[in-house]
Amino acid sequence: MADEERTYVIPLRKEFLKAPKYKRSKKAIKAIREFLTRHLKSNDVRLGKELNLDVWKHGMKNPSSKIKIHAVKKDNIIRANLIDFPIEFPKPKEKKKKEEKKKEIYDEKEKDLVKKGEPEKSTISIKEKPHLENLEEQKEVAEKPKIIRESTQAVRSRKDIKKKPKKKK
Repeated sequence: MADEERTYVIPLRKEFLKAPKYKRSKKAIKAIREFLTRHLKSNDVRLGKELNLDVWKHGMKNPSSKIKIHAVKKDNIIRANLIDFPIEFPKPKEKKKKEEKKKEIYDEKEKDLVKKGEPEKSTISIKEKPHLENLEEQKEVAEKPKIIRESTQAVRSRKDIKKKPKKKK
């Protein structure tokens, strides 16, 4: 989709006078969003930090009456900021790097367990292996013996577990 760049002078006074004094800046921000939605035909509107600060600079009761903005529409996302400030589009994050990091962390944990003299079989639970997608791999991991670690909490007796609260009649 082609990028659309436009500059607007948005009149805010007519809109924020409809709201009570303590909600005027909030109403002005809503008016900017509605204006951009109406003119650039998209519901996803992102306002820049400087634009927000400019509307709120005199507090919630006295916003600017007009504001001059620069708006860019890219991939149905509208980003707007004051005329003098740049509009930044975030770079897409890569998911592959995260998956590789998870695999590396898993491999390091397994190596540490082998160094400590523990059995070579995997002792890490399925929850710690998010990269295993196949059910077969998960079953194999679940079947491997797990090392029982000492717990610091006191073990409750069977009587405590079986006790149920008495019903009041």
